[in-house]
Parts: sequence; C-alpha cells; structure tokens
Amino acid sequence: MKKIFLSHFLCTLAGAACSAGYLKKKYDAKHQKESETTEKMQLYFSLLNQWLTLKIDGVPLEKYFTDNHIKTIAIYGFGEIGKRFYEEMKKSSVDVLYVVDQSADTIKDEIPVLKKTDVLEKVDALIVTATYYFDEIEGEMSEKIDFPIISLEEVIYGL
Repeated sequence: MKKIFLSHFLCTLAGAACSAGYLKKKYDAKHQKESETTEKMQLYFSLLNQWLTLKIDGVPLEKYFTDNHIKTIAIYGFGEIGKRFYEEMKKSSVDVLYVVDQSADTIKDEIPVLKKTDVLEKVDALIVTATYYFDEIEGEMSEKIDFPIISLEEVIYGL
C-alpha cells in the first residue's frame, strides 16, 4: 500500500513539476513579448519626438538627403511611420519611386507598393521606416540589392 501511495505521490509531483515548467515557459515568452513591444514603442516615441522637434525648428527631412546627394529613394515599411515619411517626402525634391512592404498585396496607394521578393529598381537609397527591425531588414535586403540601406532613425538623428 505504501508503494502505491508513494508511486501516486511521485507521479503527481512529477506532473506538477512539468506543469510548473510549462507555465513558466509560457509566462516567460509572454513577458518577453511584452518587453519587446514596450522597447519598440519607446524607440518609436523617441524617433517621432525628434522628428517633431525638427519640424518645429524648421528642419525638413529633405535636408538629410540633399546634404548626402540622395535624389531618389524607396521606402521600406508602409505602416503609420512609413506613410507619414512618404507624405513629407512628397513635398520635397526627393523622388520616392516605390514602397516595399510585406503586406503589398493589401495596400492600395498612389505609389507602387512592392514585396521584398519583387525586382526592385535601383535608387540612391532604401529608407527603412521599421527602425526596430533595421538590422534584420538590412541583413536580408543587402543580399538582394546593391544600393545603400538607411534607417529612418539615421535620417532623423543625422540632422
């Protein structure tokens, strides 16, 4: 009888330990995702705050491009930041030839929106608006294109 009880007790204890391990792993993954989201939002807040400061000071983003002899660009990422960047560039001497976005099939706009797997016309620079993922995007795109890949963060903080 003691052996059966001990066996059941050990099985229950092992099950509880497995469950605790599973729950901890699930909690850690959720916590990591929340931390990543917080970090991403803080980065975007700082970026937009600096951009707004430039606008208040009368410094257009166009200045970065003219200072660096960049006349044609493509935009990588057409979320809210990408759309605002495109709107500002439309009012400048910089020609935006196209946008690259993973959701290209669902985006309808006045500018061509391509997938990263499409053939991309050569421009003076590809500007990445998804700055949180810049390193990943740069690594992937540098294997595909032979023109500069610049983070919007570099543009904004470079002025």
